[in-house]
Amino acid sequence: QLLGNPYHYRDMGSRTMQAELAERLPPSELYRRTGIQSLPFNTLNQLLRMQDERPWMLENARTLLMTPDLLRFFLTGEKQNEYTIASTSQCLSIETSDWDTTLFEQLGLPSHMLAPVVRPGTPGGTLRTSIQQELGVGPIEAIAIAEHDTASAMIATGGKPGVAFLSLGTWGLLGTLVERPIVSQDAFHANIANEGGVGGTWRFLRNIMGLWLLEQCRIAWRKRDIVFDHAEMVRLTDEADPLRGFFDPDDPRLIDPPDLPEAIGALAGIDPNETDAILRAVTDSLAMKSRYVLESIEHAAGIRFPGLHVLGGGSKNTSLCQAMANALGRPVWAGPAEATAIGNLLLQMRATGEIASIEEGAALVADNRSIQRFDPVDIARWQSAYETYCEQLGLAGAA
Repeated sequence: QLLGNPYHYRDMGSRTMQAELAERLPPSELYRRTGIQSLPFNTLNQLLRMQDERPWMLENARTLLMTPDLLRFFLTGEKQNEYTIASTSQCLSIETSDWDTTLFEQLGLPSHMLAPVVRPGTPGGTLRTSIQQELGVGPIEAIAIAEHDTASAMIATGGKPGVAFLSLGTWGLLGTLVERPIVSQDAFHANIANEGGVGGTWRFLRNIMGLWLLEQCRIAWRKRDIVFDHAEMVRLTDEADPLRGFFDPDDPRLIDPPDLPEAIGALAGIDPNETDAILRAVTDSLAMKSRYVLESIEHAAGIRFPGLHVLGGGSKNTSLCQAMANALGRPVWAGPAEATAIGNLLLQMRATGEIASIEEGAALVADNRSIQRFDPVDIARWQSAYETYCEQLGLAGAA
């Protein structure tokens, strides 16, 4: 039985806990131990909030499950936490890839509720008898796939280190796969995470805001009877003058404002009623921030990437992909849009013996996926604009 409903990650309550945690444990020490970037919605902050506001829930809790694992529990009755999603909680030791029970003790959190951590591809139990009967099926085995969507998306590319990727949907997760975690001071100050990957790899990445900005603008305009679909949004963006105004997509004032176009207009110096200009500002600002984060990751990892591979639904936004190529001054490869679903399926196929390796599975789908290449144009103009962007936002490292 659930003790309570989950909070939305945009709920502001955990921001207080993020600051309180920093007072109780030096952020640099927490990063060295867990390798995870500091974000208000991390599971650790949620647990501390529960400890502060509803301690009875922790006292009565038997098991802590991440959301995908909770769904699998409903299907099978098995209580496990899959590694790639558990690694994002800021509760796993980067040394052991298991729960940091010492951390729980330091913070006064109960560790008895921690379920076993299992690797992606592990059998996750058999469908409950009651569900089998309801569906008229036999005993189907559930597989604990790479439950973090970005971890699954990386499988679709073959899951090899040395490639820069941006898994782009509501959020953008930009990074690369590495063979060992990087917890240097450069990585800490750049707020780069080391999240668990498949096959002994780590996802060295940073969260940035994604297509949520465009979608929330569309919703706000719909309330004013200004209605258009995604294709129309791309057309309006292409027709608008680029590089008119910028803002930081990760500005805290954009987390959940009452009117997002108004908030963006105020930050970028653009009339919020100019829908095409707002769309263009969002597109250009996302492209600029992507370059900044990519260069931060290159600096921390000591790698120079030839370009950027955009995965997920955002790969279908041709305006944004072209803007990213322009901002980076390097090519962008876009697709497949269904990378997460493909990776999910490939891992199940490996677990059931239908393929021998992830590489074999990635080769199977390589000929069937549509990858579009975007080469940079107006490089000098975008370089100058990027330097202005960094100066306006007070970002170091414009190259």
